[in-house]
Amino acid sequence: MIISAALVCLAGVTYAQKPVAGDVTGEVQLNFQTGVAPIGIFSPDFKARYFLADDMALRLNLGITTSSSSSDYAENSTDTAEIGTLDRSSSTFKIGVGIEKHFAGTTRLSPYVGAAISFSTSSNSADETNVAQDPFTLQYGYAQGVTTTVDGPSSTTFGIGILAGADYYFVDHIYLGIEGGLGFSTTSDGERTSTTVVAQPGVPTTTTTSITRGGSESGIGHNYNAGLRLGFVF
Repeated sequence: MIISAALVCLAGVTYAQKPVAGDVTGEVQLNFQTGVAPIGIFSPDFKARYFLADDMALRLNLGITTSSSSSDYAENSTDTAEIGTLDRSSSTFKIGVGIEKHFAGTTRLSPYVGAAISFSTSSNSADETNVAQDPFTLQYGYAQGVTTTVDGPSSTTFGIGILAGADYYFVDHIYLGIEGGLGFSTTSDGERTSTTVVAQPGVPTTTTTSITRGGSESGIGHNYNAGLRLGFVF
């Protein structure tokens, strides 16, 4: 019985099944790096595919990332020192759709080509309370009565491109993949508005607003995944 079970498992590895019409795949990205975590799962984007036919698939990329940080700046080194705070936040939303044409390859290997379009938007903001930036050293420090609110910049990006890749099914319904491509993208950056209020004892309160204009850029370039994609067929 043990030998029979082993043969069944070996058969599953030898004849790893690739997706067919009606199957759905989902994947994450594996990054290889040095340090305490040489292999990590990195998935800022969720990628899924729906196979219209054995050799044709629709693809969807969806990504949402947010980050925030808070830093404290003390007036001095005593336990009763006043504290200033600097809070920053940012967020990004991405979506992409496309189509893939898969080729016969081998029992385990599924090479493909495709095309995709993408859209992304991002925003940034900051709040500084009793904090100011030194104009010479550019370092932040405690500043009584100084409050600054920063809105922006935000940005939007549209892209279109062609791609090629391959999936290797090392066991039934589980694969490793690589992908690269060439595409055109255009990015528009919004304004950055900074409003600073200085309200200190003995002097009139002042409000200063500065606006940094946005811009746009576009170009053609290559793109590729630095790591391997780990995927599953459902």
